[in-house]
Amino acid sequence: MQKVSEQEVYSAIKAGFSDFRTLAKISLAKDWSGMTNKKRCEMARKLVYMGQVAKMPEAYFSREETEEEWLGRANNWAKEYNVQARYAFYIVQDPKGIVFNNLTGLLNSDLLSAFYNFCSDVQNWEYGRTRNDGMADFMYVQESNKIFKKVKGLKKKVELAKTNPLLRPLKSLCMEFQR
Repeated sequence: MQKVSEQEVYSAIKAGFSDFRTLAKISLAKDWSGMTNKKRCEMARKLVYMGQVAKMPEAYFSREETEEEWLGRANNWAKEYNVQARYAFYIVQDPKGIVFNNLTGLLNSDLLSAFYNFCSDVQNWEYGRTRNDGMADFMYVQESNKIFKKVKGLKKKVELAKTNPLLRPLKSLCMEFQR
């Protein structure tokens, strides 16, 4: 696949996070009446946070916005445990870990690993495209392909989730044959 514009990749990323938010809302609706007011408020705050991530993913994943804080966490951890900072960089929380942990409890078990992997792809794309070596173009194309593929799958999940429950098995069967 050829290299697509940053605008197209950001549009896909925004659509992906928006689709995860939609799926989370649909999942929460089933349990909403059984939740306490405190739990409802917590879930609502997490939905707002996910909406913010969907509107401006670059603020949560781009090297420009996150690298300094990430390195700061690594340096502080390295000083505290008396290790080299380059090793601490892999131990402290990265941008995807922060986003993922802020949304713990919002997503059901079916979506949890897909969301983490999507966040990982977004972070890899953001950091890969800004590398200072010859790998930047390769990382850009490789990770953007993963993002587009996952967004396409998410669109199908949202479409299926929004389908009338009586028609859902039939639609699911039709989608299987479309592959």
